[in-house]
Amino acid sequence: MSPMTSALISYWHRLPAESPAVRRFNLAALRDDVRAGRRPPEALVPALLGDVDDEIVSAATATYVECC
Repeated sequence: MSPMTSALISYWHRLPAESPAVRRFNLAALRDDVRAGRRPPEALVPALLGDVDDEIVSAATATYVECC
């Protein structure tokens, strides 16, 4: 199994337990880390492919495109 598949499965398992507000907060921290170079842009992929909240998907996608 690829690392991205594992990351997506892990993300999907957390979806029912985390509110959109919590996921937005976590995404904001992740976006800051990616912009600062502490995490690679690929760290955003589970949020941009796996979330069901339009705001989260949009923010993750915008940061991914910005940093690539």
